Amino acid sequence: MIEQISVRNIGCFGDELYTVDFSEETLIAGPNNSGKSMFLAALNLFRYYVVTRHLDWKTSYYNLESFDAAVHNHELNRPIYTSVKLKENGDTYIFDFQVIRNGPVRLLVNKSPINPGQQPYSDFMKNIWCLSPNRSLVPYLASVQSSSGPIQPLRPNGSNVINFLLERWTDRDENWEQAEYWLRKIDPDMSKLKTPIEGSTVSLETLFGDTDVNVSMQGSGFQSAAAIVSAVIFSPEGSTVILEEPEAFLHPSSQEVIVDVLNHAVNNQNKQIIFSTHSCNILLPFYNDVGLDAPKRSEEHVIADPKKFGMWTFEKSNRKVAIKKYPLHSKTFKNFRQDFKYIWG
Repeated sequence: MIEQISVRNIGCFGDELYTVDFSEETLIAGPNNSGKSMFLAALNLFRYYVVTRHLDWKTSYYNLESFDAAVHNHELNRPIYTSVKLKENGDTYIFDFQVIRNGPVRLLVNKSPINPGQQPYSDFMKNIWCLSPNRSLVPYLASVQSSSGPIQPLRPNGSNVINFLLERWTDRDENWEQAEYWLRKIDPDMSKLKTPIEGSTVSLETLFGDTDVNVSMQGSGFQSAAAIVSAVIFSPEGSTVILEEPEAFLHPSSQEVIVDVLNHAVNNQNKQIIFSTHSCNILLPFYNDVGLDAPKRSEEHVIADPKKFGMWTFEKSNRKVAIKKYPLHSKTFKNFRQDFKYIWG
């Protein structure tokens, strides 16, 4: 579980230390260009380095272009710094990651250096799964191939989600019924996963109904939801799942299903969920679940545990970012509405 992330001198974040403390379920809200994605990119830059021992500025997990482009204000003498505090099996690990221009990368764990040739903590990083906000549509002729990757088997843009699901169905994954349940909540008519073999009319498919449906021809909303459900349900038990803008392409009713999926993972699968959002339709169910005077959602929904839920806001004014913990638990609806009218305009 990620307990804390701090960043300095990357993107819109200047020389002070910007810190977020994470709960089992953490919601990050804020307008566009307020630093949410850059904060998570700093985590992924660090995570990619720990696993691969290579400093890459452009990967499928982030695109920072180069040190010169990523460093705050393009001031090349600044060191880019990320600190990540993790808790695994009762032990706490604090990673300090620093990059300077044309210099060696510094990586410390609990203030001790790691030999560049060693990879003792890569498994920790592989238990962190991320989905980017720009999830791709699955092409009609999607090639059938292994959904492996350097860090996680499901690509951050979700473009291999059909192959990923087919593998889980073929392997009779123990979580398949849960995934099927949530996919049907998104689309009750969903009955078959099918992907054509590239360059052929032959296809691989899984049947859990009697209607022939090619998922690569389904709407963007279902495809995006399939990637979210896959990451949340099939990631290893105890893992951290980070989702940027899970509301993308989704109808408000489907957004509430996604809220239930996230709550289910935290309450029943021992997972940590971190997600950023612009959507009031994502925010409102959480207000109903944990807000001070909120009417509670019906029993058909999975309710967020107030003791496991936390919320942070990102704002930017005069080119300076402000990160604040938001006490949703103590807010009346009037306060909540006024706050977010101010934050989002």
